Amino acid sequence: MEAIKPTVEQPLPAKDQVELKKLELWTKALDKADLLFQWKMTELQEHDVPVSKSTLSGLFWMTALIVLVVTILMILGKLSESAFTFVMGTLLGFIVAMGKSFFGTNGE
Repeated sequence: MEAIKPTVEQPLPAKDQVELKKLELWTKALDKADLLFQWKMTELQEHDVPVSKSTLSGLFWMTALIVLVVTILMILGKLSESAFTFVMGTLLGFIVAMGKSFFGTNGE
């Protein structure tokens, strides 16, 4: 099949004109989405706050306090072993997530 080439005497069929308009609109929308993404990334980079030693020490002491309280509750019999395991797993996940956000690791 040979593609239809528009000429002055023979315009594109209506269906092809609609498809061409859709393509133009999608191209414009993707360009705008790319610009929005670049703007958001620039905005995020402007608001990056460096991690201080006090922030890291605060994270450490808060984690240590939670571990201490949960351990005491388990020893006193106020908390079951399965709940203790759940709290420790959640705390470990929190530490890993905060470490990734603080130090910018990608998990590689």
